[in-house]
Amino acid sequence: MNELASDKWIEYAEEDYRAAMKLEPNDTPGPVCNHCQQCIEKYLKAVIVHYGLSAPRHHDLVRLAKPATDHERRVQDLLPDLELLNPHAVDARYPDQGPDPTPGDAEAARLIMETVRSQLRSFLGLDSE
Repeated sequence: MNELASDKWIEYAEEDYRAAMKLEPNDTPGPVCNHCQQCIEKYLKAVIVHYGLSAPRHHDLVRLAKPATDHERRVQDLLPDLELLNPHAVDARYPDQGPDPTPGDAEAARLIMETVRSQLRSFLGLDSE
């Protein structure tokens, strides 16, 4: 297990978590959605490197779940939520990638992020904060 690398991914994930929670969904729904996705992406990478693997260099949460699931089976239960956050990796940042996220999308992304974050922290032996 590579605790140092895992800790760094957790630190980065927590930065995105704090940003997603501080931004106002009514004013900045796209950035809220993107930070929610980024938080979970980095937590998945923390799980992956925790088990001594290299973190893949892509943003697809469902693809990231595969190596994480190989070591922590319960990650598979998160797939429906990961699929919902997935579009916010890129779509929320580019005007030509589909409809702009709404404040409702941002609120939903926050709820998913909080739930998935809590689970992934548990898998890493951390409190749910």
